[in-house]
Amino acid sequence: MSEVGPPLGPPLGFPRCRDCTYLTGGPPRLCLECATASFDEIEPNSCPVCCQAMSFGTCWNSLCRDPQRRIARIRAIAYLSGDLQRKIWDYKYKGRTAWATIFGRLLLGWLESHEVDRPPEFIVANPSFRGTNGSGFGHTESVIRAAEREDILGALPFDVSEPRSLVKVRATRQSANGNLQEKMAAAKEHRDAIVVTDRTLFQGRRILLYDDVCTTGHQLDEVARLLLDTYGADHVEALVLARAPWKR
Repeated sequence: MSEVGPPLGPPLGFPRCRDCTYLTGGPPRLCLECATASFDEIEPNSCPVCCQAMSFGTCWNSLCRDPQRRIARIRAIAYLSGDLQRKIWDYKYKGRTAWATIFGRLLLGWLESHEVDRPPEFIVANPSFRGTNGSGFGHTESVIRAAEREDILGALPFDVSEPRSLVKVRATRQSANGNLQEKMAAAKEHRDAIVVTDRTLFQGRRILLYDDVCTTGHQLDEVARLLLDTYGADHVEALVLARAPWKR
């Protein structure tokens, strides 16, 4: 932070981002560094597939041991807790849409810090349904759009086409408090509700799928299955703002 911070003073810290000078006057990497200082960081020895904290060297997430798993891995900026969890919920469920800009900067800052050597060839949102019984707005798509706006050099291939490359055309069941079987069934419903508007955007390419929260990862895995098996993607990984801590 020392290279950027002193002229304008220190960043205010998460979640005071909306009042911070660096929101419009500093690089996204600075926002990432500032915000993650107060986040529940992903453990260095976390699961290499889903970022879950492991117990005695074991990840209890069944997806990671599934021989039919199609998503290569799911990475996360932090664990879902504290102020990060509250602001994600405010954004998704209370209509505080200005957080799209902040989450977009965190996404871009993470990509600039971690994907330098081999960046993805296409970055697409796990689609949200915006119709009746849907979220009311495209919460994942809005973050992708915000990240693309902040990428002033145009270095990363964000999907900001209209219509988007992945469109969810109907509402599907929610499984936040469901058991594993219910989550898997809901994930397949989600996959079947997605329309791909241009298959050429995925053929033979390394895809990064963005979402805000991962719990088990089955929904992301089903979207990866769709892109790999039906639309010819070469490789699919996911990046989420927050990984929900494992509940047993």
